[in-house]
Amino acid sequence: MDLKSLLSEIDGLLLKGKFVDAAKKFFAEDIETINEYNHSINGKEAKIASLNDLQSHIKKVHSVKLLNQSVSDNTTFSELNYHYEYHNGAQQSYGEVIKRVWDKNGKIVAEKYYKGPIEIEKKAEKKEVAKKTEPVVAKKEVAKATATPKKKEAVKKTAVAKVAAPKATAKKK
Repeated sequence: MDLKSLLSEIDGLLLKGKFVDAAKKFFAEDIETINEYNHSINGKEAKIASLNDLQSHIKKVHSVKLLNQSVSDNTTFSELNYHYEYHNGAQQSYGEVIKRVWDKNGKIVAEKYYKGPIEIEKKAEKKEVAKKTEPVVAKKEVAKATATPKKKEAVKKTAVAKVAAPKATAKKK
């Protein structure tokens, strides 16, 4: 049994949004799945029913991205990001790590899901925004923190002078 190939095949189905097909093909009859709330579903039929229920509420799968895979002994890990839209218009995006335990016949006997926000993509976006805004924000904060009452009064007078200056210039013309 080549776990790396099996992992690539099941994740390939997930990337196409074919969750039920993946379960039908790879789950053992006595599989136990455990979600992020420690709720378990026992048996292939029950898990497929749960997946069918989920898919009945999904209007469109916008994206499924595979970020990482790992294989160790009879256990594999897949890190994925999901984004879908429900029939009521609500959208959901989340990251998930799936731990799978495989039997000697190439079937999954246990799956555990670890869900959370899509951290990696959001961190990259935040860093990009921070590069553009931090120096400006930092300069303003330093100026506020170090301003003495005299400096504050001088800033107010300068601001008033700048507002009044255009009127004075307009009168001279």
